[in-house]
Amino acid sequence: MPFLDVTDVLKDPDFATTFSVARSATTVGNDGETALTPSTFTGIVGVVTPANSNDLKRMAEVERLTGAIAIHTTFTLMAGGAQTDGTTVTADVVTWNGRQYSIFAVDDWTQFGAGFVRATATMLSLT
Repeated sequence: MPFLDVTDVLKDPDFATTFSVARSATTVGNDGETALTPSTFTGIVGVVTPANSNDLKRMAEVERLTGAIAIHTTFTLMAGGAQTDGTTVTADVVTWNGRQYSIFAVDDWTQFGAGFVRATATMLSLT
């Protein structure tokens, strides 16, 4: 197990940036209809970088991956279908540098610091 704790770097202004996260919880009513309950988290701190070529290869069905990013943060990002407090959530939508990205994969990297995750996201719109 690595002995390097990178959580301080994740908050260092030389590397880190801020972004917001929109999350929607899904609930199914007695009538069978799904309702979304949105939440927005602002001022989230993390390091955002372009996604690497391995991330792009895993998404062969999407050819336009010029807008894929990797996000390193201690904020718990969620991909679609994740469970939190017994509720299913849709994929988080990150707004960074004026663009929106949808989280499609989240990796647990707590071996490098408490609560540390790496998430990969693709741009929702290229325009």
